[in-house]
Amino acid sequence: MICGNIYNLDEYLATKENAFDLYIGSISFERRCIGAGLKIRKASQSVNNIYFIDYAYLPPITAVRNVEDIKKIREERIKLQMANKEILANLFSKNVEFVSVDIKDPLLDIVRATEQFFNDRLSQINVAERICIDISTFTKPFFFILLKMIVKNFSKRHFFIINTIPSEYTPSSLSFNIWGTEIMPAYNGIWNPHLRNALIAVLGFEGHKLSGIIDKWQFSEVIPIIGFPSFFPGLQDRALLANAEVLRRVNVLQDINLLPSLNPFECYRIMNEIFVNLKGYNTAVAPLGPKPMALALNLLSIEHDLRVVYAFPQEYNPSYSKDMGESYLYEVKLQ
Repeated sequence: MICGNIYNLDEYLATKENAFDLYIGSISFERRCIGAGLKIRKASQSVNNIYFIDYAYLPPITAVRNVEDIKKIREERIKLQMANKEILANLFSKNVEFVSVDIKDPLLDIVRATEQFFNDRLSQINVAERICIDISTFTKPFFFILLKMIVKNFSKRHFFIINTIPSEYTPSSLSFNIWGTEIMPAYNGIWNPHLRNALIAVLGFEGHKLSGIIDKWQFSEVIPIIGFPSFFPGLQDRALLANAEVLRRVNVLQDINLLPSLNPFECYRIMNEIFVNLKGYNTAVAPLGPKPMALALNLLSIEHDLRVVYAFPQEYNPSYSKDMGESYLYEVKLQ
């Protein structure tokens, strides 16, 4: 069983001294990657170990028509990421480590980088009692693998997750082109070739990703989930429109499930009920939507050893979001 509490990060830090003893965040092109760091620093929090993973997402740009455009977009993304790293470096001078990671093959390099990160810091992680992972700008494969190792390798049953939302999502796409539609590393799950395949999918704004996943694994049933209430008014309609065409051509097992995009615990409860009702199916999940809902899928996948399928992008769009908004803290308890 999984339960927990939701807090506004500013309010929590104002009332808790030494809220975390180990913090893991990421450095990204999105400005919100510095959001939690700014709040921790402003609250004069003392954290024993702070780690920022500076991951360079660099899969080869091949077999696409718009190679030069993608190269320019990548250059812009890298510049923004370097600027955010400089801000964080100026914020923290003690107990902080910046870990550089190159991701050229997402299927191999993310796992290797995560294993190396934990192997090099076994003593710090083993003794940490208040681990916090800031998933705001981690790619979903990265934070899925991080969290699985925290739960399985280090047997942590109580930890914190931060998600800072942007101040605005632009109308543009999150990413460009698909590098590969694959099983997420460390999440192959239990799979019986003699059973039918069902997919629980949290929908985002890129319908082609869902289409590619369904086509590759021939899911006979799809259970779509959309975040509502959403971060901002109207985002649920955008997600529905983006996925309408692919949903019309597959067998949707249930009506579209509307779950609160900011509440991973309520999402988990309903997702778990959906999974229990899928006896007789191979069940896979696709985290294509909001991070808190992806967190719920992550916890569900860890608990039930489910397959996670994902469309890895060729390149991320540095204009996808703007600035930073509220930061939410999720206290997760595994019982």
